[in-house]
Amino acid sequence: MNHLVKITKPFLKRFARIGLLLFAFGIFLARNGSASETNEAVHYSVRIWQADDGLPQNSVFSIAQTKDGYLWVGTQQGVVRFDGLRFMPLGESAPAGLRRGWITAICAAADGSLWLACDGVGLFHEREGKFELLTEADGLPSAQLRCLFEDRDHSIWVGTEGGLARIKQGKITCFTERNGLGDNSVRGVFQDHRGVIMAATKRGLSSFNEAGVISSMNFGIGSIGNALKAVCEDRAGNLWVTSNDGVNRVADGKVVSYGVAEGLPDKITTAVMEDQARRVWIGTYSGLVCVDNGRVVARPLGDAAFGEFDS
Repeated sequence: MNHLVKITKPFLKRFARIGLLLFAFGIFLARNGSASETNEAVHYSVRIWQADDGLPQNSVFSIAQTKDGYLWVGTQQGVVRFDGLRFMPLGESAPAGLRRGWITAICAAADGSLWLACDGVGLFHEREGKFELLTEADGLPSAQLRCLFEDRDHSIWVGTEGGLARIKQGKITCFTERNGLGDNSVRGVFQDHRGVIMAATKRGLSSFNEAGVISSMNFGIGSIGNALKAVCEDRAGNLWVTSNDGVNRVADGKVVSYGVAEGLPDKITTAVMEDQARRVWIGTYSGLVCVDNGRVVARPLGDAAFGEFDS
């Protein structure tokens, strides 16, 4: 597949749009890191696919790439597989939830299997074309699934509206507010360089130490209105946490906040990643932001500073 920078539009949900834009930048920067590091001009194109081209529906919420090179694209009306040329829907023998349900998260596991979260239905595990469904009856804390993550030990972490679940060697362990989780609504999971699992919740960032004890940092937020959205760690060891009230960078226990006053186009931030040139990219409800050496650079997506776009 030679053209993997693709965006669907129009989008029914603004954060779905941002997620795809971050995907586009991530693929591009991964393949063109040398140009980024030398500050050369960035040039690329954006291809647009919609329902008329084979997508089940235009709101795309999740994307993952399996070892065979295929992209799996989750929408509000099912998941499809993409080979770079066409979208291939699942056959009638596949579970109805995957063919027609809202796919909120997809995780391509290291063992070659695929995990797919279907909101209101449960967690599907695909292996060699066969599907297994895990639900609340199997131990998941909720059927409202929000995020998936595979850690270094190949455990699968599932963020839900009822708590956080870990699937390890087939066993499901749940963590909720009763165990010290900041809030039962978990929107993002990440593992830092020390191996510590971190969960972005509606009321703080919860961390699991080696003994499994949970501690939480709420950045003075404390309210559902300022819920955390995503978390990542840069190569300097700093944590970046997005929320409904801007972005927080945690370095050596000190918190630096970025909001509209610091240059963000919108206080609601949805996703975060670091590129090969050590720049941090942040998705917001009003566009894409780059934080370069502490300076916020926010531009319209068609601006030449971010490259050339065509459709």
